[in-house]
Amino acid sequence: MRLALLSSALPPYPDAIGDYTAALAVKLARNNDVTLLHGKHIPPPSPLDAISQVEAFDISRPATMHGIVEHVKQIKPDWLILQYNPFCFGKRGLNLQLPAAVRAIARHTRVALMLHETFVECFPLRWHNGVRRHFSARGTVMTTWQRWQLFQMLQSAQVVFASIEEWFRQIKRWPGTKNRFHLPVGSNIPVTSVNRQSARHALGIANDELVLAAFGSMQIPVMPQYIHSTFAALRANGINARLLYMGSQGAILQQMLEGMPLLDLGRLPAAEVSKGLQCADMYLAPFVDGISTRRGTLMAALSHGLPVVATSGANTDSLLHKHHQKGLLLSPSGNSDDFVKNALCLASNSDLRCSMAHEAQQLYNTEFDWNVIAERMVQCLES
Repeated sequence: MRLALLSSALPPYPDAIGDYTAALAVKLARNNDVTLLHGKHIPPPSPLDAISQVEAFDISRPATMHGIVEHVKQIKPDWLILQYNPFCFGKRGLNLQLPAAVRAIARHTRVALMLHETFVECFPLRWHNGVRRHFSARGTVMTTWQRWQLFQMLQSAQVVFASIEEWFRQIKRWPGTKNRFHLPVGSNIPVTSVNRQSARHALGIANDELVLAAFGSMQIPVMPQYIHSTFAALRANGINARLLYMGSQGAILQQMLEGMPLLDLGRLPAAEVSKGLQCADMYLAPFVDGISTRRGTLMAALSHGLPVVATSGANTDSLLHKHHQKGLLLSPSGNSDDFVKNALCLASNSDLRCSMAHEAQQLYNTEFDWNVIAERMVQCLES
């Protein structure tokens, strides 16, 4: 099958959807002819074996979207798979030329949409004594054109994929294709071979020290508050523990954790992130909207065999709910007491951590490995 994947960016440009597209393309290219169509960006994309890469448009110039049509005519793919997040294609998610371009492409080949995000909400989730919804005037304006854009593209698509089930609930009453499939993301942090004991020693981690990991962007102030409560409980129960953080918000964490033990490694390349994760004993993920199958940080933790203590919320998929206590310990978002109890239970029981680590690895291999994701996509397209 000849496939063309359309993404606004590709590695090494820092973009999670670009990372997703490249990783998926590598797996698809094993049995298919794959071309990557991408936007103009600096630095230029890194070459990928056996995969053509074509600069097809310039995000800063919406009119260039129609240039994608000409590239599709030349490539003649069986499918164009558009990696969609409104903010990837225009300022504040506005690009009125994109639906017209997709409509024109649909006259020449079949179109599949991969929804990494749909549109902003008028009532975005906020955290205050639990999860409450507060009206956003800015969100109301942006959601109007973002909904219109997505609605128009749905009329042109034969297949729609979504990284979480919530996106389908948002559009379930919209007319358009009925061929809708849930397709999670995988991890963009490949597992690096490392000697765990040596790696921990290099970071100054004691043999008897429990390491709880977190990395990536933090939902401020929610995640630091939950982490602070967790470490206060660990300290009160005599557990020698430290937080290992990898990301750009270490200074904020240090300030909000008020002297709690923090090993801040900063932003790191993927191989170093993998080493850091292998130094950890468990992973903390207290998101306002709950963990979901679009969270690359969650996938990285699972792929490294880390048991996960997390929140469940509006975006948490049924697949993850089914694996509560099987690699994951979930508590309702907004309930910090239950989150802390789960973290304390896991931190104080090495046998439980060992069994859940194995289950976390199995969950990733079965549901989220890139080979699994690529195979499912092809099966859906062929069906």
